Amino acid sequence: MEDFLFSFYSTFVDESLIEDLYLETLLTPLTISILVIMLLGAVVFYYVINSIRFGQRKHWFLTMGIGGIITFTVIFSTCVNMAGQEIVRNEANIKKGIPDYRFDQGTSIFFTYGLTMVLLAMILFFIFSMLIKWWSTNSRKTPF
Repeated sequence: MEDFLFSFYSTFVDESLIEDLYLETLLTPLTISILVIMLLGAVVFYYVINSIRFGQRKHWFLTMGIGGIITFTVIFSTCVNMAGQEIVRNEANIKKGIPDYRFDQGTSIFFTYGLTMVLLAMILFFIFSMLIKWWSTNSRKTPF
């Protein structure tokens, strides 16, 4: 699974960050967390809230946005925490006095990766919505 996710993410995300995530075996847990967050968001909207009053497009977008914010927070905080651990990438460079740690790309790369994953999460929320909305009693016509 990690190999498939590595090849998938490396097409549109900085490859050095994806390589670090791959070496720490974080691609699968982060992907599963995105799937779970957005599926839970869709389930909450269509089956827990399930109200005529809140079954509007703006509330659907709000639910999607909340899921996106949670996704961004999980992704960004994971990358920043891993950078704080200063995991050695190449011991020979460290002995020479050259800092060579995993997750040393900087917060701008982490931020971009988080935004990319938010876009992916929103696509997943749309797909989950289209799949499960038909069994909702009050919100089956949302978003269209």
